[in-house]
Amino acid sequence: MARIFISLYAGLIAAILLFWVTMVYLYGEREQIESRRILQGYTALSGMIYEMEGEQAWLEALNTAARINLMKIEPVNVDDFLSDEEKQQLHKQGSLARSQQGTPYDEFFIAETTPGAVVRVRYDDSSDYWQESEVAIFFVRFGLFIIIAIALALWLWRFHRKLMKLQLVAQQLAEGNLSARAPEGFFQDVGHLNKAFNHMAERLEVLISSHKRLTNAVAHELRTPVFRLRCQLELLFPNMSEEEIDAFVVSMDEDLEELDTLVDELLSYARMESGRQSVSLQSTELNSWLRQQTDFFARACPKQILFPAENAVAICINLDVDLVRRALSNLTGNAATYAQTTVEVSCYRSGRHVIIAVDDDGPGIPESDRERVLEPFERLDRSRNRSSGGYGLGLSICREIALLHKGRLEISDSDLGGARIMLVLPADLQEDV
Repeated sequence: MARIFISLYAGLIAAILLFWVTMVYLYGEREQIESRRILQGYTALSGMIYEMEGEQAWLEALNTAARINLMKIEPVNVDDFLSDEEKQQLHKQGSLARSQQGTPYDEFFIAETTPGAVVRVRYDDSSDYWQESEVAIFFVRFGLFIIIAIALALWLWRFHRKLMKLQLVAQQLAEGNLSARAPEGFFQDVGHLNKAFNHMAERLEVLISSHKRLTNAVAHELRTPVFRLRCQLELLFPNMSEEEIDAFVVSMDEDLEELDTLVDELLSYARMESGRQSVSLQSTELNSWLRQQTDFFARACPKQILFPAENAVAICINLDVDLVRRALSNLTGNAATYAQTTVEVSCYRSGRHVIIAVDDDGPGIPESDRERVLEPFERLDRSRNRSSGGYGLGLSICREIALLHKGRLEISDSDLGGARIMLVLPADLQEDV
């Protein structure tokens, strides 16, 4: 804190001094020109008095003007005060103005009509006014530095308090309190740092919670096929028939395939959630593209897939066809698991979005469970076997694909009586995703 104060204060003082030096350099000569003009006016006036009234009246006029302006007037020997160049200027112009040494004021030299006679007009050092002015100027300058120091200290104190609150939240996050957030508000924010800090904290909370959930779920998911493999290996005795051995080998191969699929799903979800999944957009006429994927969807969905007549309307959108194909494969496969007879795939525009919907005529998804089933390893029935399949990652992957397209995944009720799961994508999606 002290180092920041000293560096900022020194910088401000240096800036003020630089400004003052610049102003003196730019306008100092201008002030001297103004002083010379005023002096020339007084010189012309005093010359007229000298010609009209004589030397005595001229001196009285100079003394009166000097007294009114709190100045001294005295005859001087120019050799003691002026350089050769200044004497030439005095002889040429009849008067000379220059800075008075040791003071911030000017002094004036006026040539009398008598050859070689010169009077010096300067500010009266003994005058209370000029002494008070010098003291006032000193206190003004000193006070300016004090005011700057106080204002800077107050600003840094408030800034330090804001930073200390951020530091406290950072310590709480480091200690495991992932719900800690920095205060936000006009008098609390450090620029946009608080919002960015909270966004980081929210992201950390989601990632760490997801990591814990994935760790627990992976251990649970791997336990079942590994246990089956171990049991089958223990049952492979030499006295078994060839048919029995073949049956066990087929079952073991299915378990290995299940493990391989689980690992692929986990890697895909981790890549998407961490933002490492690349997105390659291409302009696609959605309805014709969906119809071209009928055979692909049929492999994941043994139930009948319908494409409504309104899908004949052309809809062009930029999307990553591979990622969207995978999402729809997951959605149709999920719908086939719960549908009684029919799965319907449709797409349509809704405002500034394009919606790809997958409907089924199954039991549907209760509203209270719609957020939960989008989390990884969450299932509606909370159970899984080889016949039902699935790892609880399908909808999570679909949601990540929607987010990669700056869209979202929504669940609602279907007109068919079951669930409707929708990929809601922006219609004007560009390449910056």
